[in-house]
Amino acid sequence: MSDSAYDAFYYRHCVGGDAYTRDRSWLAFNGGIADRIVADINPRRVLDAGCGLGMLVEKLREHGVEAEGMDVSEYVLGQMHPSVRPYCRFGSITEDLGGSYDLIVTIEVL
Repeated sequence: MSDSAYDAFYYRHCVGGDAYTRDRSWLAFNGGIADRIVADINPRRVLDAGCGLGMLVEKLREHGVEAEGMDVSEYVLGQMHPSVRPYCRFGSITEDLGGSYDLIVTIEVL
């Protein structure tokens, strides 16, 4: 079941200091995280739990990491860039993850 609390209002006003959109600032932020993950951990397979628009998934995949995302917001999954949609799905970390991962990332989730 989708959590309706994570709707358009939430992503415009309640994530960080700026509206959460796929813009240069958010792509750079996620790119920096992806760079550190690859440099420090070098995982083969990563799950971004609470992936939002999937920008970390996108940036990790640019590094050759087999990255996937999941989120409880049907709204945000419908807003993500088409290039990352095949790698992101509806779901919660309280359920079966459907596989094993070298790293599970949660940013602004807990």
